[in-house]
Amino acid sequence: MMNPLRSEKAFASLIGLLLAIAIIVFVAYKVYGVYLGKPTVQDKQTRKALSEQGLDTSSAVGTYQSTKGRVGDIKKMIADQSDQLPPEMK
Repeated sequence: MMNPLRSEKAFASLIGLLLAIAIIVFVAYKVYGVYLGKPTVQDKQTRKALSEQGLDTSSAVGTYQSTKGRVGDIKKMIADQSDQLPPEMK
């Protein structure tokens, strides 16, 4: 015959495991939606301004990558301009 106390502990462990899995799945769903989904914090005016600057606003990843590329272009442009300065101004 099975010990009732042991059966209750096993049931509680199973419930705890299912609850932990449910929390992990919920958090993963939210993170996935924010990271790869359409940006929800950008209003139409912000999206328009970013698009005018040549930035991808289709998703958070696209916005991040295009912004990173644009910042790299700006750094290169500044470095090129500083190379053209006379030595006494550097």
